[in-house]
Amino acid sequence: MILARFRHRVAHRKSHGGCYTCRQRHVKCDESQPACHRCLSSGRYCLGYRPRPSSDRPPRIICPRPLPQSCALSDAESNAMDFFRYATIHELPCASTFQIAWEPILLELASRQPCIKGAVVALSSLHRSATDGQDLELGRLAHREHTKSMSLLRAYIDTLDHSATDDDVTIVLVACLLFFAFEAFAAQDTRASIHVRAGLRLIEARRHVTNIPCTSYTERAVAVKLRCQDQFDIFMQIFMRLNSDYVLVGHDNPYLYPVCLDPIPAELTNLDDARLRLEFLEAEAISVFRNIQKQAHKTLQADTDLRLRNKDEIDCLVRARMRTVSVDGATTGGLKAVRESLLSWSIAFSKIHDKKRSSLAQISAGITFSCLKFWFETWRDPDAMLIDQFRLQFEHALNLCVQYIEEHLARTSAPTKNDQSTPSTPRSTPPAFSTGSNVVFCLILIVRHCRTSSVRHRGISILEQINLQGVFDTAYLATYLRTVVEIEEQDAKLQTGYSGDAESYQAHEIPATARLLEAVIMPSTPPSDLQTYKKEEVSFYTICNKQDSGGDGYHLGSPRLVARNVKR
Repeated sequence: MILARFRHRVAHRKSHGGCYTCRQRHVKCDESQPACHRCLSSGRYCLGYRPRPSSDRPPRIICPRPLPQSCALSDAESNAMDFFRYATIHELPCASTFQIAWEPILLELASRQPCIKGAVVALSSLHRSATDGQDLELGRLAHREHTKSMSLLRAYIDTLDHSATDDDVTIVLVACLLFFAFEAFAAQDTRASIHVRAGLRLIEARRHVTNIPCTSYTERAVAVKLRCQDQFDIFMQIFMRLNSDYVLVGHDNPYLYPVCLDPIPAELTNLDDARLRLEFLEAEAISVFRNIQKQAHKTLQADTDLRLRNKDEIDCLVRARMRTVSVDGATTGGLKAVRESLLSWSIAFSKIHDKKRSSLAQISAGITFSCLKFWFETWRDPDAMLIDQFRLQFEHALNLCVQYIEEHLARTSAPTKNDQSTPSTPRSTPPAFSTGSNVVFCLILIVRHCRTSSVRHRGISILEQINLQGVFDTAYLATYLRTVVEIEEQDAKLQTGYSGDAESYQAHEIPATARLLEAVIMPSTPPSDLQTYKKEEVSFYTICNKQDSGGDGYHLGSPRLVARNVKR
């Protein structure tokens, strides 16, 4: 008789000492010190380990470890910290859009850094005040803690010198992020933007690089690592995403330009890597854009009398001239390189295997790619009809924006005061939730360049749901976009005799001469206080092509000033 042979597992004790990163990923950790080899070999940042108990100490009663005296919490502060963990942390810029979980790092810093603790308590109290119907006591606690936290941060900065490490400076960067969120919740746009710029200037001071080959910029270029190696790298990437919102308030270019000094492999390893590659691609595209812009301005000066034109008119003319101006070989090569890189990225992105295909990180990367693609492909179109080739991509990108908003709201544990009604209510999202996601920029590009009425009006409706406190004014932006659509549809009706509903155009039914090549909001160079976007009237210059007298071509028209009352 043949006896079955059984394999007996070797007895072992399950380890609970793995690093936080491996535990989040549900994989076995090799428990190497100071960082596990599994994280390092896969390009991930190791979040470290739980404190190991000492084996030579007798058993003791388990009780919470007291905070340092400077971080001891009152009952009100303890409640605020709990609410922050439960709700507010999910409202921070870029929350849940990284595969690297940076939120535990912030909470750990709050447990040992008084200025971070104060900023957390202040933001959480202000957030809860909004959800509890403007609780006055919570509001007073929020502003008191905010003032104290800023004072503590100034004192902390005074202790830093040239020997300060990246970990030391990370405290300041995290504080800037929390202060920005606080001012956004308080609807203080100007002060919110100051904190973002402070964080970006800090990054510039730590990572500035010069003598970069093959680019048109050397000012404010910063070196960004492909793999996060410390806490500073993680929060630097958050600010690099906020850096893109610098364009939203009217700037032609972001504040910083990320560059990678290391060889960049063709494959994408994860979603964080994919999103970071897009930041590098955007910097390359902006470099090419600036070259074309300079050449367009030069030719415009040579053949046009600009003495009676104001800066906004000139900017409008330059942007329109960029479509047809002849460019040198280097710029042509740059255009080709960016286009090929975008194609390579999209192919590599499709091969990333992520268990949660609908994750915010996945959606955010798709939205950012769409933004860059639409923006890049509209510079050099001499014929305004060429953009219609992206009509299906416009609808796909719009659906991504809707999905991002729905996914984010589903993760929001506590509504704000603006969330008490249906999702269709204007400004129903939390303040600043869209910062760093490119959702708003994507919606702007879709409404501006897609000529299918149903898509454009849906895009405006979605935009009106987004609370842009701390970055821009939603009503101002929606009025601008709605006016652009109305102008094009009305001109199309006059030129073609269209008899259908005003909002039922298909893209091909809007002729080239009814399409606005540019629509530049005034002023094209925004003031530092951002109060221009708080006015009751939105003004912008438009320009479009006019058909030649012979009917065999087009010529550029003159800028036209448009003004509309803001609908709030």
